[in-house]
Amino acid sequence: MCLDSYGMLQLVVILICDAAECTSIEASSRAVHPVHGRAGIISQLQQHQTIDAQSELVSYSSLQLTAASANTRK
Repeated sequence: MCLDSYGMLQLVVILICDAAECTSIEASSRAVHPVHGRAGIISQLQQHQTIDAQSELVSYSSLQLTAASANTRK
């Protein structure tokens, strides 16, 4: 792929827009999580997802135990 000067200019404009958007997102994230910004928010989301998944596994396991217990009584 060969870029002419117009293509290079378009690429530079796209990269500048992407950088500005990333900076804006990081600034907004810092307002919510001042120390770690986006990384802190992502970490919190992962922790919540882990807790939700663990709760789901516990409820699924208890359902299996209840079903197994009912089957052995028959």
